Amino acid sequence: MGPHTESSLIPSGQISGAHVSNTMGESLGEIHDLMIDKITGRVEFAVISSGGFLGLGQKHYPLPWPVLLYDPERYGYVVNMSKAELEDASRT
Repeated sequence: MGPHTESSLIPSGQISGAHVSNTMGESLGEIHDLMIDKITGRVEFAVISSGGFLGLGQKHYPLPWPVLLYDPERYGYVVNMSKAELEDASRT
């Protein structure tokens, strides 16, 4: 791969802290952590952190990795759900 070849690979350290928004442009938070299957090595869930101040009062929401789509124009990830749907999904 040459220096100008685009790759879909990214170091996990760059994913942690990545912005997450929905398709309506509403900020949902950022990626706090990744849950990786220790047998297959595949990322199964992204843990989204939202709210709080300086790490206090933050809420965490697990989302299946396939629902997050990388958007290079936003330099972050996009999901097709509202903030209320994100909060409800974590209760099931």
